[in-house]
Amino acid sequence: MTPTSAGGGELEGEHRRTMPKLWGAGIVSPWLYYMGLHSTFAMHFEDYAFGSANVILAEPGSQAWAVWYHVPRHGLTLLHQFLRQHLGKSYQLDCLEKRRLWVDPNVVAAWRSPDGRCIPVFRTVQCPGDYVLTDYGAVHWGINLGVGWKAAVNFAFPCWLQVRAARRSDNFLAFCAVVRGGGGVQGSE
Repeated sequence: MTPTSAGGGELEGEHRRTMPKLWGAGIVSPWLYYMGLHSTFAMHFEDYAFGSANVILAEPGSQAWAVWYHVPRHGLTLLHQFLRQHLGKSYQLDCLEKRRLWVDPNVVAAWRSPDGRCIPVFRTVQCPGDYVLTDYGAVHWGINLGVGWKAAVNFAFPCWLQVRAARRSDNFLAFCAVVRGGGGVQGSE
């Protein structure tokens, strides 16, 4: 992405080097993603650990579906143990922020910690017109099963500042919900 001036033209020379990083893309304005057949989206959580709303922009009868896998935030400690074990020296605490990992969800779900705990992994199928809502701090990744476009925007829940201040509050259930075109909500946890 190239920084642009207020007039829409590309910035040149010194202005480009000194311009601060643009903030807010995907937060105050939606991102648009192209879905290629069998393309994947990497394991990650949203910037600033915000929630996100994602929709497939396609005709309801089209074959542009996506399969999402998600780990609620209360499973993050175990997920990091899993990643540390499987990535070895390549493991970094910020590996989920880099959006470069795609891990077989069956392997994640089958793993057990030394004390026998498992990582909660949920699967959600998104159809055209469905909104997938992810909770703040929840990790998600998946595969696109058709060709089309997705739009996504991040947002803060009303309680985000209090939870951010507490840093380890589990007062709110982590979830990934699908809002169907007819207005119904189907939670995955």
